[in-house]
Parts: sequence; C-alpha cells; structure tokens
Amino acid sequence: MGNAVPAVPDNNDGQAINLGMTFYSEVAGKVTGVRLYKSSQNTGAHVGVLWDNGTKLAQVAFTGETASGWQSMNFASPVSIAANTLYVIAYYSPGYHYADGDTSQDFYTEKINGPLHAIVSGPNGYMNGLYVFYNGVAFPTSSYQSSNYFVDVIFSSN
Repeated sequence: MGNAVPAVPDNNDGQAINLGMTFYSEVAGKVTGVRLYKSSQNTGAHVGVLWDNGTKLAQVAFTGETASGWQSMNFASPVSIAANTLYVIAYYSPGYHYADGDTSQDFYTEKINGPLHAIVSGPNGYMNGLYVFYNGVAFPTSSYQSSNYFVDVIFSSN
C-alpha cells in the first residue's frame, strides 16, 4: 500500500502466477482499479482482478505499461465495496516474474493507508501475501510466510 519499492524487484519461480493482497476499508467506497510493481523482466499480459471470497468482481488487462516500476490500470466500471469486508486485489503474471518484499513475513504487521487496511496473516485463519501457480487468471489461495508481492488497490471513498 502506497509507493514502496521492493528490495527484491524481480523473483522468478518459473511458472505463471497470480499474486494478491487481502484488504478491507473502514468505509464503504469504490475500487476503481489495481496497481502492481514490476521489474523490466516482468513481461507479458498482466491482468488485474478484484475478488470477493473467490468470486471475481472485476477484471482488467493492463495496457501501456512502462518497463519497470508501479503500473496502474482502472476497471471499466468502479466496483462498490462494503465497509469492514475482506476483499482480495490480485494480478496474473504470465511471464513467471514478480516483485517480492525485502523479507518474508511482511504481512505479519498490518499496513494502513487512510481507510484501507492490508490485513495481518494469522488471526482467525486469514492470510495475506497470496499466490497460486496457474496459467490464467485464478483466485490466489496460498501464502508463503506472509510475503508482500506489491499489488495494491486503487480506492475512492466518494
């Protein structure tokens, strides 16, 4: 959340992957899009997705990406979300590459940006720093040591 830069801007597990972050907002609002951080090695057609408990709410194909850094793409229509409800913002990376935090366990502490909260992994069985290896868009259901994969939500409380 925010404009942090990962200490490990490029990781490669050799498989197509979906990466996500579990979040909630203190107030109702609209998710207008998705952001991701990428290195110049992270190529291919990225797809951003907003999920509600495994149900796809919105999807967008990224266009006009720069070689590296933060990339943003808006959904065709903003998606209304309820306050204090968990959602997952994610993206699909077909080219095997993705950003990773400087250490694992990044989501052992909550990240807060205004009304948005990236949840802590652990309490009540919830996870953050989500991924799933899959060649196509899929809901990320696994977590490896609560790693931060530098995917973020674009949100408006209006």
